[in-house]
Amino acid sequence: MAKTNTNHGTTRAAAQDLQKEACYLVADITGVPWGGSKNDDAEIKPRQSGQPGVDVVMSPRVRDIMDSMGVPTCIECKNTKQWDLQRAILQARANTPKGQAWMLVLKRRAPFKAERIDPVVVMDMKVFKQMILACLDLGKQMGRQEL
Repeated sequence: MAKTNTNHGTTRAAAQDLQKEACYLVADITGVPWGGSKNDDAEIKPRQSGQPGVDVVMSPRVRDIMDSMGVPTCIECKNTKQWDLQRAILQARANTPKGQAWMLVLKRRAPFKAERIDPVVVMDMKVFKQMILACLDLGKQMGRQEL
């Protein structure tokens, strides 16, 4: 297996790519288009590199939509070669204001496609249960008796 050279720029670019994927996810969930990383007025955008806080920035309107579905609004992204799950969860919790739920999006980079892992989501199990129940309630409100 050949060793790949990774510099700070490629690592940062990979992290920002995953943040963009998370922005697309929020846009798909809410129906609100994301504005790209350069649009300061966008309702959904990735956090600028080096800034403290969660990795996906949402307007109050988008957070309200996500909250109504029980989906966490504090999203931390990790696109790394090796996962340190405990450390990533602790960071997600630390970046989440009290009373809000966190979500961790992980992706494993690797030089060979067979070693890569597509994005997965990690969240508190109680929050996952609340999210499912909120979605079921929303479906019933919309007239979908069978979900």
